[in-house]
Amino acid sequence: MGTVFAAMLPVLATALGGLFTEASGILNIALEGLLTVGAFASVAAGTGYTSAFAAAAAAGLLFASLLAFVTFRMKADPFVAALAFNLAVQGGCSVLSEHLFGTKGVVPAFFAAGASSVARPTGFSQGFLDGFKPGVPVLVVLSALLVVVFTRTVFGLRVRAAGGNEDALAAGGIDPVHVRFAAYAVSGVAAGLAGAYLVSDIGAWVPGIAAGRGWTALVAVYLGRKSVAGTVAASIGFGLAFALADAAQGFAVIPGEFSIALPYALAVIVAATGRASDRLGRDGRNERGA
Repeated sequence: MGTVFAAMLPVLATALGGLFTEASGILNIALEGLLTVGAFASVAAGTGYTSAFAAAAAAGLLFASLLAFVTFRMKADPFVAALAFNLAVQGGCSVLSEHLFGTKGVVPAFFAAGASSVARPTGFSQGFLDGFKPGVPVLVVLSALLVVVFTRTVFGLRVRAAGGNEDALAAGGIDPVHVRFAAYAVSGVAAGLAGAYLVSDIGAWVPGIAAGRGWTALVAVYLGRKSVAGTVAASIGFGLAFALADAAQGFAVIPGEFSIALPYALAVIVAATGRASDRLGRDGRNERGA
């Protein structure tokens, strides 16, 4: 159970951040790149947990804001801009890694070196908490905060209005573009902190550390249908898939490539099935209307 929870957390936090942009009217497909930026910033920041996670959040905020500026102020296509960002991040982090650390490969995360698991009480919760690193509470608190902000605050209401009825939002004197800027910022902070979590979990920066979790989070947002409950449920499902993939690597009879690809194959299948269901539902409604 603890393994599933730990595997689910970065997907959940990233997906909840992406839910803000989706609800505001534009899905942020740069989550994979923002995860990577946050992970690299946490390593480059220094040796302390506070500085590492703060740097990850700041990097995610900065790059998400730049992406929002290019999208909303420079009128770039949001999907093209986000794809370009994802591609640029991979090369940019490699160049910076070689410049700062003298390698394009693995860079030890000194803030995670020697970090012990959190204190584990005996009894019922011992197995659940086994192996947790101090980064876990950060994402737990972040995820809870995102849920509260989305569902219980004026800002969350404005985000939903920007995607559902922006004319009413504008009539109330609120610029929908400003709301979408803020939604992008939220998604950047969430993805950046999730990236720092990945580094703290394995104790190092490695190229491709996001490993498709940003794309998986996008699928979770899509399946969630702009709802917190749906996004959380989908994230839990993908967390289980990641945990099963990790467990499957211990069996010699299962090819390692299959184990690694399992969560992403599941994401593609589920997304395709969901899209097909949507299409059948629309066709059925059209026939009944006819």
